[in-house]
Amino acid sequence: MNELLKPSLSLSRVPCSSPLSIQVCALRFHFLHIYTHVLSIGRMLKRITAFLDRPGLISGALKKLPGTPSGHRLVPPKTSKNDESYQFRLDKGTGNRISLQANSNAKESAVRNWIRKQPRGSHTTIASVDTTGKSENEVKEQLKALAEENLN
Repeated sequence: MNELLKPSLSLSRVPCSSPLSIQVCALRFHFLHIYTHVLSIGRMLKRITAFLDRPGLISGALKKLPGTPSGHRLVPPKTSKNDESYQFRLDKGTGNRISLQANSNAKESAVRNWIRKQPRGSHTTIASVDTTGKSENEVKEQLKALAEENLN
C-alpha cells in the first residue's frame, strides 16, 4: 500500500484536549473518514469488476433481456446463496437498458455498508447501460466505467 495513504500513527496518539490538538483531532477524523471511504469504494470497484468478469454473465443477461419485464432481475438467479456470493445483480431497466445493483445480503461488508448509506438501499442503480447495438464487451466495459464514475 502506498505509504502516503496510510493513516499516521503519530496523529492517532495526539490527545484531543488543547485547542491545537482539537484541530489536529478534527483533521485526523476528516482524513480517516476520507481514507476509509476511498478504501471501501476501491473494494466495491474490485468486487464489481470481478462480478462483471464472470464468464457468461453479460451474455446471459442479454439473452434474457427481451422477455423480462422492467425492474426484474436478469442475472444471477435470485437465491440467497447467489445474492451473498455474487454480491451484485443485473436488472432490466426501461427499454433495452441493463442496470447494475448491489445485493443487500452481500458477503462483503464494504458492499453492505454502501447499501445502508443509499436512500434507495439495494434498489440504487450503480450503473445503467443501453444495450442497443452493443457487444457483450462494450456493455461490460461501459458498466465498469459508469460504476467507477458514479461511486466516486
